[in-house]
Amino acid sequence: MSLLNARIGGSCRHVTDEGTRIHVILEGTRRHNQISHSIYGLGKLIILEATSKHITIGGTSKHVTLEGTSKPVTLVGTIRHATCKGASTRKRVTLEGTSKHVTLEGTSKRVTLEDTSKCVTLEGASKRVTLEGTRKRVILEGTSKRVTLEDASKCVTLEGASKRVTLGGASREIITHY
Repeated sequence: MSLLNARIGGSCRHVTDEGTRIHVILEGTRRHNQISHSIYGLGKLIILEATSKHITIGGTSKHVTLEGTSKPVTLVGTIRHATCKGASTRKRVTLEGTSKHVTLEGTSKRVTLEDTSKCVTLEGASKRVTLEGTRKRVILEGTSKRVTLEDASKCVTLEGASKRVTLGGASREIITHY
């Protein structure tokens, strides 16, 4: 398992390696929480299907942590796409370039995307986030609104339904739509 290093708190229940495509299945106590991690060469893809509340993907060694009945998983490699399907919410996060960190937290719907020297934090009802290349673009599904900001700091924050934005870093485009 060169591309995948699965670390499941307690014991590893089921890990399947299918060459370039890798799947990790975790079994919960009362219900089966299936988490599928697919890695495709340069266009890495991770799909998590469970009642996950906390997902972290960061650094060269990617980390995926699921709180509650779920177990921690460590992935080694570069992850470009991550899709999280929860019980009542569905999030899709697309990372392109040298993104380093992603955090999804349950009902708070918080997403943190870190590039080499850049950080984006989304809080509230945001559903989708996209970062592309050097120019960062953030797309949120919420109230119909479009914001484009350019600054020198390195943080973006969107909170609640009011969609308050604090942006910095390189030139970024923020689009919120419902």
